Amino acid sequence: MHVPEVLRKWLPLIALAVIYVAIGHTKAILTFASPYYRADDETNLHFTENAIQYRLAKLVGTGDGIPEVDTRLQHPEGVRVAEELTVTLERVSGTLYRFLQISGYDTPFHTYSVYFIAFWSSLAVIPLYLIGSRLYGGPIGGLIVVAFYVVMPPAWMRSITSFSREDFALTFLFTGLSCFGLSIGRQLERWMPWVAGVALSIAAVSWHISGFVLAILFTYSIAVSLLDADGRQALIDSLWPVVATLFVAGLASDLLRNKWFVLSTTMLIGYGILLSHVISERYRLSLAGRVAILIGFPMLAHLGLSAAVGENYRAYSHAFDVIEAKLRFGLVKPVDPTLMSHDARGMWSSSFMTPSLGNVWAMLSTLLLVSIGAAFLSARDLRARVLPRTDVFILYCFVAFLGGYILFDRLQVFFVFFAALITGRWLIVAGDYRRIAIPALCALIGYEIYNDTRLYITVHRTPGLDRLVGWVREHTKPDDVILAAFQVSPSILAYTDRPIVLHPKFESHVIREKNQSFQEGLFGPEKSFYERAKSWKADYYVYQASTGLDTSLESVRYNAGYTQVPHDAVLFSFHFAPDQLEHFHLIYQDSYYRVYAVGDQPADLPDLAYQPAFDLRLFSESGGMPSDEQITRVRGQLGNPQMRARLAPALVKDGRYAEGAVEFARLAAKRPQDAGLQLAAANAYERAGQSRRALRHYLLTLRANPGMPMVRFETENGMVFRDGARLLLELGRADAGLRWLERAVDRLPEDAEAATNLGILYGNGGQLEDARRLFERVASMDMDYPPVDLQLGLLNQKEGRHREAIERLERYLAKVPGSPQRRAIRDAIRASRGAIR
Repeated sequence: MHVPEVLRKWLPLIALAVIYVAIGHTKAILTFASPYYRADDETNLHFTENAIQYRLAKLVGTGDGIPEVDTRLQHPEGVRVAEELTVTLERVSGTLYRFLQISGYDTPFHTYSVYFIAFWSSLAVIPLYLIGSRLYGGPIGGLIVVAFYVVMPPAWMRSITSFSREDFALTFLFTGLSCFGLSIGRQLERWMPWVAGVALSIAAVSWHISGFVLAILFTYSIAVSLLDADGRQALIDSLWPVVATLFVAGLASDLLRNKWFVLSTTMLIGYGILLSHVISERYRLSLAGRVAILIGFPMLAHLGLSAAVGENYRAYSHAFDVIEAKLRFGLVKPVDPTLMSHDARGMWSSSFMTPSLGNVWAMLSTLLLVSIGAAFLSARDLRARVLPRTDVFILYCFVAFLGGYILFDRLQVFFVFFAALITGRWLIVAGDYRRIAIPALCALIGYEIYNDTRLYITVHRTPGLDRLVGWVREHTKPDDVILAAFQVSPSILAYTDRPIVLHPKFESHVIREKNQSFQEGLFGPEKSFYERAKSWKADYYVYQASTGLDTSLESVRYNAGYTQVPHDAVLFSFHFAPDQLEHFHLIYQDSYYRVYAVGDQPADLPDLAYQPAFDLRLFSESGGMPSDEQITRVRGQLGNPQMRARLAPALVKDGRYAEGAVEFARLAAKRPQDAGLQLAAANAYERAGQSRRALRHYLLTLRANPGMPMVRFETENGMVFRDGARLLLELGRADAGLRWLERAVDRLPEDAEAATNLGILYGNGGQLEDARRLFERVASMDMDYPPVDLQLGLLNQKEGRHREAIERLERYLAKVPGSPQRRAIRDAIRASRGAIR
């Protein structure tokens, strides 16, 4: 079938645009569907460092701008934002938002941030299509590798609820690597190395991890320079524009200039490659001479400059520490934390862990098999010296990022790009069977689309973070300084604008040292930790339950260098014995967080609900810090509903009524129609002296089971019986309502309303004498209660005592002239007067 030339030209680009919009829209939908997105509230949409980036971007977007020194981000000394942090994402996204606002775009910034990251991060399909279509036979090859890429979870999962520099910079990194790879091959476009240099330069000022991508690029360049004489000149022709562009960016950028990027180890290696080539070619040096220059220059320069520009080396020393530790211990984290530096311990966690085989398969599935197969075929052709140079570079990136992925789970975002790209090699190897290879790869892509629907997508937050943020907003002053773990602090800053002490921007060695001091302080005496808090001018300290209960190799305890909590550690008091603290005063707690006021004790300490996670008696009967075995046992039980059901009555039996009441109330909240649980909570609250809370649960008991015997209500509070009677009467249970109201009147002899209502019930039931007794008792009280005049007037009229009836009814109208029953009462008065005549 003949396809018009115009359609043949534009159809692949239209297909690429459709894929781009689809993946961008999918990312946005998944974020909107998460429990952390609310159209009318930005709180907790973004977490940890994403929250910091979101805040800075919003400052740009609203016109406030990024402060030169941000003391709210790192109190009290502040952080020089432009010189110490990568803020390209924030400036680009915030500026675009301002332009959109000028054009009439009125979407809230937090909703805009979702769309921005979703569609910006999806731009990675463009360089992938560019290199795929050039290597694998045209647009079909490009579209296949793009489709394989976008259906794999690593290509989109990390973008959910994200506002990360990674999502911003990856497109530039992929563009730089793709253009560099193409430029060393066919040499068709001399602009490609310059595009690669510009893209990699933008990435360098956008994301600090870009430096390690450059290291991978320069490592490849070293190998080619030493081992491939035929490809050496093509490599240098492509490499020097990249190095030159990076050099200019290093001088132009405040951040890179402050970090001495142009003299960094990575750039020294780049200079060494170029210098080695120039000198070797001019003086016809042997391989040994070439190696001596290539290795010797960066090494000597590094040693000579380390004292003068150590800031750059210190900024990223934590990354080198964890790489060295992982290699030294064979990717298995040692049980003894003292075998590694603090930086290595802290980095070897979360997304910097080595992924399990199960996780690798879940993330990559059939792409892993297909890409490894293609890599083996490429290696075969490389050995036979028939693999084009660009394909050699792609194979190298595949292997390098596979190794990186094994080291750090986070690098899956790089590996999936080159895994998808190298699968296109099957289209070349297939030769005459290309028409079979194309539908086969398409079938696998279709399977992965189906496979994605079975993934259970989770976005992790610490429990109760929204409640904590709400409390900080309502109960602290705008300039109160909050000391909290670096994972939680950004949310407090972003959503309450309170100054924080710690943050997770660890490319600054200052904040790493500060975080180390904070963590180690938790395992010393209170006085030492208090001195740290005061030096940071903290007004509040936020404690997390995991600080004391996490015994894993990712715990605060492990990161601080301890295998056990010392007996005098302030951490023990923060978790189990706040009453022992002198300088920290507990003013808020939920099931996970505690907030302590630092310094003098507040005038009023609130009544805090019981939380079993902080109850030492559940963990240990002997006192002192529980063992790891005890902590593990109780942590497992706390998540077990049966254990919580046993805990509540045990607390009440032990005389800990308030704590038992909280547990019963939690159980009742999950089963609101269980009258027994509601009653147990009410009785426990009553014993604890919390009558208001008891009243609520007593009424919930009656609503769930109106037939619940009165004798089971362990209270002498007349309001319970008065309000209970009202509820029973509303439910049509007149006899039970009467009995409950009798009990109320007995317990509340001064309650005119209750006695009057009981009199009405007596009168309606024909017990006129009992009704009169109650009405006259109310009338004799030292209070003015008009309804009793009305009831006595009607009762007198019913008994034929018309003069007394007229007197009472007229007295009522004088007191309540606007009564809605005014006409009926006047009719009653006329009737009594007529009876007298």
